[in-house]
Amino acid sequence: MRLRRPLDQNGSKEPFHRSSAANETANSNEFEFRLNVELWKHDDAMRQAHNQTFLAANSAALVAAGLIVSASDRLSVRATTGIVAAVFGIAVCGVWLVVQARHNAYIRFHRCKLVSLEAGLNSSTFGEQDRGFHQGQPVEFGKDALFALSPFERHSSSKAEALLPAILGLLWLIGGAACVGALVAS
Repeated sequence: MRLRRPLDQNGSKEPFHRSSAANETANSNEFEFRLNVELWKHDDAMRQAHNQTFLAANSAALVAAGLIVSASDRLSVRATTGIVAAVFGIAVCGVWLVVQARHNAYIRFHRCKLVSLEAGLNSSTFGEQDRGFHQGQPVEFGKDALFALSPFERHSSSKAEALLPAILGLLWLIGGAACVGALVAS
């Protein structure tokens, strides 16, 4: 087995040489830029995983309540089960909203940081993305290419995604209220 000389931070196999302060700053900015890209990807993956988990928790509560309700002939058991499931579902949806807001803040932080860092790297991808998607401004790519969002595309996907726990929470609230009404009426 042949040993290879390790690569330095720039991918070179040359022995490490002390670089100038400007090169060190550029290397530091490039490292920080790459780090923030990875953290952004990680935060987005975590957001998606949490969304799946909260959807599964809501589904499990609905299935459990359905099994208990279908196994009982007594209205009081059915209604009480529905109320308990609704309280659980509402709590899960409330936590989901908070977790989602925090994930969106992490992602927004990394986007802002990347826009700031890439200015020192003679790059513009994240800045142009920010202008196009978050500021709603058209972005030109040479003479013949112009990117602009349509009116339908201008809506934030994060805000639209945040509606899911709110809608499910509202459905749990309606279901719980119906169960309370049935229990009171009996």
